[in-house]
Amino acid sequence: MSYHLEPHLLGEICTLKHKHELWIGQIVLIKDELFELQLLEEKVKSVPLGKQPLWITIETIDHEIHLLDVEIVSDSLRDNDRILLLKAVSDLKFQSKRQDTRLPIADEIEMFYREFPPRYYKWEKGSFLNISLGGAQFTGSKYISQGNLIEIKLGPPFFGDDDDEVVISRNVHATSENGDYIFSVQFLNLIESHQTQLKKYIENIYSGLKTPTF
Repeated sequence: MSYHLEPHLLGEICTLKHKHELWIGQIVLIKDELFELQLLEEKVKSVPLGKQPLWITIETIDHEIHLLDVEIVSDSLRDNDRILLLKAVSDLKFQSKRQDTRLPIADEIEMFYREFPPRYYKWEKGSFLNISLGGAQFTGSKYISQGNLIEIKLGPPFFGDDDDEVVISRNVHATSENGDYIFSVQFLNLIESHQTQLKKYIENIYSGLKTPTF
């Protein structure tokens, strides 16, 4: 049995689970029971997918979530973009009621961000206001439009001293305040080991520990 994607999902950003990684893609075509997914990261353009099952998560900006079990119909390069032609064999739809614990950042924690894909954008400095497992709020002087993708450098103190990750995130809200911008972002591909460390950091701070342990 196959499923037809709803037309309003055209253009939506999604994550594709491949082994222990989350790849970022965008739905660029919906036609009958098939749809095309463009993979947005340069690093995955030549990574073979093989025959293993694939799972895709679509979360719209108004928190509508689709969990898709998909089959690959074709895998090709088009104008140097990797395009997967897919067929959904299951589609679980629901509204997100996720309420992650947000940790306010009392002392300034500097961070770096830039628009994704990063071909023409340099890193900009920012400062975290709060953080949770699902996302963060930060200030910065470089504006990025709501709905666009952002790369964020995450590292100490959330992870170990020599450990960091560039996380692709979606800008779900942006406002201006005193000449700077306040961004609220949703993490899209934070790896599992860093999710565990970030969760432990937040729990330790809330339990009164000054120094998190890893």
